[in-house]
Amino acid sequence: MELIRPLALATLLLVSGAPERGDKSRQQTPGLTGADRQQVSARDRPLAGDVAGSPQLPAADALVQARAFEAIQLEVLKQRQAEKALTLRELSNLQARHHETMMQIIRNLGPSGRYEYNPATGRYDRYVPNPRR
Repeated sequence: MELIRPLALATLLLVSGAPERGDKSRQQTPGLTGADRQQVSARDRPLAGDVAGSPQLPAADALVQARAFEAIQLEVLKQRQAEKALTLRELSNLQARHHETMMQIIRNLGPSGRYEYNPATGRYDRYVPNPRR
């Protein structure tokens, strides 16, 4: 049985490490003076040849976000499928146990012997137990 991994979904939600356009959270550094703030922002600036830190085009941003969203949807669908499969297995096991219980009850309700006809008395009065299985 495969366990459902909620951590994977949370990890997918954190796909983008860079702030989005218009997000000033990395630029704002409360408690720093102007000179310190410039040093921090200079350290955070990507180098000239750094492709990973370069701003992406809007179409590329949309494509990355769409792929991230599709990955999240796929992970959610996998989790739902795993839950449904587990539910079906549990139901199947319950039905099998119910059937076994009913068969045991039927076997226990059945007679443990029979009455045979006695020609001397003309009645079914001779009890013969069933042979053991």
